[in-house]
Amino acid sequence: MKFFEFFVILQKEYIVAELRKKIYPDISGKKKCEEIMTGKKKKIFDIAMKNSIKTIFPDMKLGNSSMYDEDLRIKLYKEVYGEDFDFPKFIYRDEIQRKFLAEKDRKCYYSINSEIKTIDGIGILREVWLEKNICSVEIDNICKKYFLNKVSRIL
Repeated sequence: MKFFEFFVILQKEYIVAELRKKIYPDISGKKKCEEIMTGKKKKIFDIAMKNSIKTIFPDMKLGNSSMYDEDLRIKLYKEVYGEDFDFPKFIYRDEIQRKFLAEKDRKCYYSINSEIKTIDGIGILREVWLEKNICSVEIDNICKKYFLNKVSRIL
């Protein structure tokens, strides 16, 4: 793996930890995500400073010079979050982590009572059938079923 690819992956891992912090309902999960974010950000800052590389962080400066790359930030967030109605592209360290976290990520992303965007508007997720890739969303007091690839969680 090339150095810059590694640096980009670190930043995408930060974005994924930030996403998990938003969707995980449990305090311990949120705290673990914050710890990961802090560690990743420190490592990203260290590498960026040593190598004068721009990052996804608007608050990063080297002296009076900004180390922020808005285009990179937009690109990486889009790669993780995808387009409208895409399920986010979570990153897993290895197959063991994937096995442990993939189901939790999916369940938390499609959690009951979360705010959801559909092709018909914004509503509340009322039921989910993950094995069938279907959910029920309430918009204006009317529940309607949607395929999961036709809804997106509002974060």
